[in-house]
Amino acid sequence: MDRAFTFGIVTDGSPEAVLRLQTIAATIAQQSIPEYEILIIGNCPGLSLPRTRVIPFDETQRPRWITRKKNLITQHARFEHVVYTHDYVQFEPGWYPGWREFSGFHACMNPILNVDGSRYRDWSLFYDASSQGARSYADVGRFENLIPYTETSLSKLMYFSGAYWVATRTLMKALPLDESLTWGEGEDVIWSHRYRARYDFSINPLSKVRLVGKKKDPIFKEIPAARLEKMKAWLSAHPPEPGYGCSDDREVWRAHGHFGDPPSHRAAHMPAVAGAGRAA
Repeated sequence: MDRAFTFGIVTDGSPEAVLRLQTIAATIAQQSIPEYEILIIGNCPGLSLPRTRVIPFDETQRPRWITRKKNLITQHARFEHVVYTHDYVQFEPGWYPGWREFSGFHACMNPILNVDGSRYRDWSLFYDASSQGARSYADVGRFENLIPYTETSLSKLMYFSGAYWVATRTLMKALPLDESLTWGEGEDVIWSHRYRARYDFSINPLSKVRLVGKKKDPIFKEIPAARLEKMKAWLSAHPPEPGYGCSDDREVWRAHGHFGDPPSHRAAHMPAVAGAGRAA
């Protein structure tokens, strides 16, 4: 099935970023997508790329205000299926054919590869209060988070890295990023908590992306298979409760009213997505 895409890319407009944007746009053009557009949110004077609109951004408003930039992608997107990404992610050959074979999602992840082909933070759990009981039981460390692409039963423990994800414009209008947060303040984790309270995350393993011009992320590691099964066994008897907090973000989350909100409070303030059910 042919599908139109908006590729929304946030950038700081540095000379290095402009070079990467040219590479990224070339990998999109090579997909032979019948209908698409590229939206670049950031200041790139003189940058001219096919099917591309550049939305200028006043960087003096607030340093690293990526939540605002990503919400502007939603605001300006012409198409219902939107890629949210940064200026260091390029698209592997076969990305679009993989999407032609996939449907039925609100928010979806693809494999994200480091420059050496190892996994970046793609289909991943997160170390927070909702997973700590299972981790302790199975002896899974806080940085052991990556799970197999075939594992789809752990959505309530997962998060989507803000580096890259695909979502419907309808969802993102109803569930925007929290603009009180900037880069490094757990904005992707908080958005993931809001999302997973309502829907399951989806994975399309057929369409891959790869980091460009960025060092390999050494932090997140795959959970050993036996320990993952032990986690799942514990969770079958102890369903995860909504929970917040990792040590790096705890004070930020509390300051913005996200830390420890009771489920009833979050549900009452959760925007509804018109005509949407649980994602497949």
